[in-house]
Amino acid sequence: MAESFSGNPLLPRSQPRELKPAVLAIDGGNSKTDVALVAGDGTLLASARGPGINAHDVGVDQTVLILDAVVKQAAAQLTGRYRTDATGWIAMHTVACLANADLPEEEAEHAAAVQAQGWSPTATVVNDTFAILRSGLADRAEPGWGVAVVCGAGINAVGVAPDGRVTRYLALGTISGDWGGGYGLGLEVLWHAIRAEDGRGPFHAWTTAQSSSVPLSQAAAASVAAELRNQRVAVRTLTAPLRPLNNVVTAAIAVEVAPAGSDVSQLMSPDYQQVVAVAVANGIADIRAQLGAAP
Repeated sequence: MAESFSGNPLLPRSQPRELKPAVLAIDGGNSKTDVALVAGDGTLLASARGPGINAHDVGVDQTVLILDAVVKQAAAQLTGRYRTDATGWIAMHTVACLANADLPEEEAEHAAAVQAQGWSPTATVVNDTFAILRSGLADRAEPGWGVAVVCGAGINAVGVAPDGRVTRYLALGTISGDWGGGYGLGLEVLWHAIRAEDGRGPFHAWTTAQSSSVPLSQAAAASVAAELRNQRVAVRTLTAPLRPLNNVVTAAIAVEVAPAGSDVSQLMSPDYQQVVAVAVANGIADIRAQLGAAP
């Protein structure tokens, strides 16, 4: 951007030139929003975190208001020559990588709303998959390329070829054949858990999954206890229902470590930790053939 001067530009100015962060970077996801203000040399000047966004639920206008609140939190941290001046611009360019901006027309709608905020003279808005892709690339002059997959509330992916061609995942959920995001996985787990609990599913009941493995768990506990005694560590064993062990369909034990005396700082001793760790490892190793033969 051109800048005009009054008088002789070679004369020293009475005030230092105002600087602005080079980039206002926004990573807007379903669960949280992260904002960073970065100088031209890559120095992080300010950052802030706020709530997640979902334009599918609240619309683009409300989404941008959420972003604006987080941007203002970051801008308020700027000091000295980086503070906002009369232009109102916070940075020279905004890059916003936003979840739920899945289609080209959605990106364009978000871009218009972001530009209208006046955070910077120019702005770029893309889907948040591009942020994942960029974070995995080295800083170099030539364009980066690769594939990025986001598994958040939903699932999305993008692929960029060395020649710049871009392939996008439709990412509209069930209607576009997608599966694997946190929301979908949560529903699937809940579906199977309920069916297992009331006997409709092929899975073991969640609260009794350990039942068939109790004898082997007791053998593993006895073996570990014996090794601990060999290391002169006082130990006692007992069998009791303990989540999440009673939800595991294989041999499982819990080891609770206490100091030899009343000095709890012993628990932080590397030597004491090493003794316990070696005893547990040796105890499991002693019955590994029996564990391996278990169904």
